[in-house]
Amino acid sequence: MRVLVFAPHNDDEVLGVGGTIRSHVLAGDEVTVCEVTSGLMYKTLQAEARKAHALLGVTESIFLNLPVSKLADMPKTELNGRIGEVVKKVGPQIVYIPFIGDMHLDHRYVTEATLVAVRPINDCPVKKVYMYETLSETGWNLPYGERNFTPNVWVDITNGIDEKIAAMKCYESQIKDYPNPRSEEGIRALAMFRGNTIGYPFAEAFMLVREIRGGYSRLIIIYASLLGLVVASGKSGVSL
Repeated sequence: MRVLVFAPHNDDEVLGVGGTIRSHVLAGDEVTVCEVTSGLMYKTLQAEARKAHALLGVTESIFLNLPVSKLADMPKTELNGRIGEVVKKVGPQIVYIPFIGDMHLDHRYVTEATLVAVRPINDCPVKKVYMYETLSETGWNLPYGERNFTPNVWVDITNGIDEKIAAMKCYESQIKDYPNPRSEEGIRALAMFRGNTIGYPFAEAFMLVREIRGGYSRLIIIYASLLGLVVASGKSGVSL
């Protein structure tokens, strides 16, 4: 199974999907992380990212080096094209993208561009698309309407919480002291809350955007508004 995670900024992938990435790796899946933007500290951040990805077992790290906080100024066709190239190169079955209602607009633009790239046409291999939450971006926006993160998929990361936190610690320039949400305590607290929701010690939560299941002679497309799923990874990894 090939898995692709889009992170608008360095460390988003660990905050939102770190435990699930580890579960995919333990299950034998190939995980690629694409970090979309970069700024003045790009050398430091990309070195930290590679260290974090190695710890989690990521197969490949891709850095697009698009201008941070300036995706709004890029032509839509250019951003769509760059994201589309990554999807075509990786050929993933599962894709993780940031929540479209996050406070930072880079998150929205990355998600919109990815949704263009993974449309179920032209033999696109993507079968499942999930949005993840990012500490300090998802929780700080307006808590209603389309900006309200409402998960309907949970992944048990009890066996990967330590690796998730260790990976975040690789981002020495980004991890903060408690009570900042981007602290070890903040990461653990959210994972405990998500786990408590489904009866597990630790979990990560997602919103299912689209799932395509193979039928006898047709494809069944199941949309997030119709589903509420719990996925337990166990010791052998995750099956999403």
